[in-house]
Amino acid sequence: MISMINYKFYTIVIVIGILFLFVALRIYRGIYGRKFKKSRIIFRTAIFEIISIAITIPSANQNTDLLYLFISLMCLGLILGVKFSEKVTFFYKRDVLYFKRSPIILIIWVVSFSLRIIFEFIVTERPFTVIFTDSLLIFTSGLLMGEAISIIKQNRTSRLRYNESQL
Repeated sequence: MISMINYKFYTIVIVIGILFLFVALRIYRGIYGRKFKKSRIIFRTAIFEIISIAITIPSANQNTDLLYLFISLMCLGLILGVKFSEKVTFFYKRDVLYFKRSPIILIIWVVSFSLRIIFEFIVTERPFTVIFTDSLLIFTSGLLMGEAISIIKQNRTSRLRYNESQL
């Protein structure tokens, strides 16, 4: 019995440690910038959307009101993602384009991701917990989708300005 408790405890500690490193890396790249690659932005956003929808489908299948709630939250996240990502900045290092994410979106992502992890590991599985974590997941996916759309649009103008300055 004691070894099983230790095993579960160590497993949770390892998972939380890995997630902490993941979040720390995302914060670092969000603050200091990362190389701009359109394909990476589209691929990561698509993967996050697919995972979010796959996780929330069981909840939405049981209740159509939840489906409407999730669609509304995704649309709200999309709108806010486009709005808040006006703070994205582009810059060049050695003729390579980099971008820094919007601090507001970064903070919202970190808080919602942390809350989801807390609810997944610490709070027992109750209907409210499942709905809350699914809602956070869908809202955040809409937020990241809006940010990706805005980053790709803003990239076009920043490249034009850079090319004009090189003339």
